[in-house]
Amino acid sequence: MCPAYGRGRLQPASAPLGQGPEKGAAALRFLRNLSAGGTVSRRPKIRITLIERKGALPCHHGHRVGDSWDFDTERGSLCPMAFHVAFVYADILRYGGAIPGQPPGTARFACPDVDTLNVFLLELCP
Repeated sequence: MCPAYGRGRLQPASAPLGQGPEKGAAALRFLRNLSAGGTVSRRPKIRITLIERKGALPCHHGHRVGDSWDFDTERGSLCPMAFHVAFVYADILRYGGAIPGQPPGTARFACPDVDTLNVFLLELCP
């Protein structure tokens, strides 16, 4: 039993999920924007490029310096370890954040494989 809800019962919501006044207002603003000639905003494109290899061994996934991927359409061919690191930076940049010490719209990161240590550049495409 959770004491926040008293006797283990949930309190009823004031409006059905997703149908409160704020939800309707947002949908109305969206439709008005479209009817006034507005557009639906799209996520910025992101490009990942392998720019350097610092490790002694070649990449176990076969990546070479100069290889490049579109984050949204080609990420399945990117090494899973590198993608795991890239995903965090992609979300930060895509939604308006910045990486301290990096030029705006870019992030340098390394694959966590210490034998290979590939360095990637992730950048927002105009």
